[in-house]
This record gives sequence, structure tokens and C-alpha cells, in this order.
Amino acid sequence: MSQKFVLQLLKELGGKATTMEIAALAEKKYPKSSQHKYVSHSLGKLRKWGEVDRTFVKGSTEAHWFIIKKQ
Repeated sequence: MSQKFVLQLLKELGGKATTMEIAALAEKKYPKSSQHKYVSHSLGKLRKWGEVDRTFVKGSTEAHWFIIKKQ
């Protein structure tokens, strides 16, 4: 899945969302594609490049991703 596509989905979700929320939107927008399965991988690359970062809610293992680099 394209990192730009994942970044666009995150923007559509208000700039902050969980991995599952982003994947659900990807699956909803493109139901015939299996790319929603690769959202986590793309988010990791975007984090490495300084585009996004994540936080964890206390008591949860799910990451909340947010955009840190304005484009």
C-alpha cells in the first residue's frame, strides 16, 4: 500500500486515528483490494520518515497515529 494513500486516509480521519480505523476506511473505500492489510507497515515507514508518530493510551496496546509533518 502506498504511504501517500495511508497518509491521505489519516487526513480524512481528522489527522489522528488508530491503525484499525485507518484499515477500516481503506477497506470501505476499496473493498476489492487487500491493501488494507498493509496499513500498519505503511504507518511504520511514514513514522521512520518523520511524517507521522504514535501514542498509546494507558492500558491499551493499540497505537493512535497522528500527522506531525505538514504538507
